[in-house]
Amino acid sequence: MQKTFTWLLCLILAASSTSAQEITGTWYGFQTSRAKGQMKEYRITVEINSVTGDTVSGTMSLKAPEKGTITSSFTGNFDSKKKTLNLKELQVLTNGLTDKDVSLCDYSLKIDDNVIRGKGHAQNKGFDYLEIYLQRNPNY
Repeated sequence: MQKTFTWLLCLILAASSTSAQEITGTWYGFQTSRAKGQMKEYRITVEINSVTGDTVSGTMSLKAPEKGTITSSFTGNFDSKKKTLNLKELQVLTNGLTDKDVSLCDYSLKIDDNVIRGKGHAQNKGFDYLEIYLQRNPNY
């Protein structure tokens, strides 16, 4: 009886956590920024390339009308039990742009079914806060 209960408990815990395979790949959505009372919305694509243990890495591309597509690299932590991602943009990968041209950001995200959403803030001054919403469908 105790073995059955232990096995059932392990099965429930395994089912309630998100696996690395479920988050690896391409996510599409929007990043909304608010600065000095103004709101701007940008199209964003997040590519989660690697999940090793609780470490995640990849690239992020944001379409900014005044600067074109800005691509950056990120790394962070993935908690499969809490279904959370904490990401930190590391560097700008787009030729011709530097850290002074854009604001690298930190994000605290929650995975809910097939959606990733959460908040972020710029590592340098400029934005009060950011909101991000991602899903698998590029045409939503």
